[in-house]
Amino acid sequence: MSELLPIRAPAYRQAATRCFPPLTWNASLAWLRAITGHVARRRLTNPRVVYPNWRMSNASEASTGAGSLKVSLEYPAGVFTLANECIAAGAAAVAFPSGNLALTFNVTVPRGAKFWLRPLVNIPSGINWTQMAGGNNSDYGVAPGDFMDISTGVLADHTNGGVVGAANGSLYLPIVIATEHREPAPIIFGTSRTAGGTYINDRNGDAGIECVILGRNHGYTNHGMAATLLSVWNSGNHTYLGQLIAAGYWTHAINEYGINDTADTAVVLAGRRTTFATWIKGLSPEIVVIGETLYPRTSSTDGYVTKANQAITTQPVAEFNNLVRKGIAGEDYCWDAADGLDPAREGKYPVTRNPNDASYTPTLFTAGLSGTTLTVSAVASGPALGVGVPISATVAATSLWIVRQLTGTTGGVGTYEVNRIHSGFPSPNAVAAGTSFTTAGYTTRDGLHLEWFGAEMIVNNKGPALLYLLTA
Repeated sequence: MSELLPIRAPAYRQAATRCFPPLTWNASLAWLRAITGHVARRRLTNPRVVYPNWRMSNASEASTGAGSLKVSLEYPAGVFTLANECIAAGAAAVAFPSGNLALTFNVTVPRGAKFWLRPLVNIPSGINWTQMAGGNNSDYGVAPGDFMDISTGVLADHTNGGVVGAANGSLYLPIVIATEHREPAPIIFGTSRTAGGTYINDRNGDAGIECVILGRNHGYTNHGMAATLLSVWNSGNHTYLGQLIAAGYWTHAINEYGINDTADTAVVLAGRRTTFATWIKGLSPEIVVIGETLYPRTSSTDGYVTKANQAITTQPVAEFNNLVRKGIAGEDYCWDAADGLDPAREGKYPVTRNPNDASYTPTLFTAGLSGTTLTVSAVASGPALGVGVPISATVAATSLWIVRQLTGTTGGVGTYEVNRIHSGFPSPNAVAAGTSFTTAGYTTRDGLHLEWFGAEMIVNNKGPALLYLLTA
């Protein structure tokens, strides 16, 4: 007898990608305009878009005051549909009070199509804007086509076209893009690992492991925040977010929190997860809460090229993970993300794509890097360079790997293509010739966040399991 999937009544639920809470504000820049790209994961029929006039201050909400907001939805490219509320106001901005403002659009966007939102915001007392976890000099968070201008003076209205010029890493994004449907609609809570600190940003701009998995199939809201603790979250104010949860925009809540709560015992941390689940189910009794296990947190004396020289932190990650697997009160299911990276449960990072390998011999070489071209001038030691080899320099060259060799001696001196542009924002500036590079740090370089290959292991090994849990 086959298991029947739950049948939900149709309701307005999250239906597109790349929705986030605002995290940062600036009290002197009162005007903002932006372009943000999203993918419809359901057919959007008269979509409802919710913009937040509040920000997260650590793990608690704060507001910067009332203002005005005007938004258009661009689909297809070059065709602009103004929000119905703005049309009713004479194609003008509408009042933007503190809290949440829902706008509707008389447009249909096919499932799987990319579309853009173009907000124009004025808040005289200060602007809220979303800044992705990386901010400046990050390799994640900003998708191609994302732009934002922010100013002390009046900005021209570009909701009906025109160039928005700055790809500066800060964006003004909605927290909800909804349409009426029956399918899963997740919101993800957690730390920099969830927010995008895994340095993984796919072709659709889905940052963070969970969103890379989910964003290929479902709309989502990513409520990850760097450097936050579950203990602080549980004591914070979440009035405006609570209103959205109670409105039923999300069917599933995924909780990654815990890796920053280093002072907690496993039992205390499990209790904090229960407190979180009780809070969210009190707002939406039907919401499904999925708790994650925590992948390792370690230090290394050799650049993560051996397991033997990794030291596990004193935080009881292994003990806590066993409690999550057994079942924490309030959590309906466990997504065992940790087993995707560390199936033997050693509490250490793998040193290659094969979790059974105990060591990895890195290549040491000197090179320069500009754009997507790596110019190798000398190889000092180690195996030949090749396709798929991760590289890092002394200057924060994160999540880079070799795509192909362009010229020169095979695996040695010559030019290589890397996976992403590395010159100017949002990446660090070009790396000068003669800089020391290494292929160490295959899956992590800081012991807290994953490099792309580590994230890929979890996405590939445990992604299907997370998608399956959304059928609950």
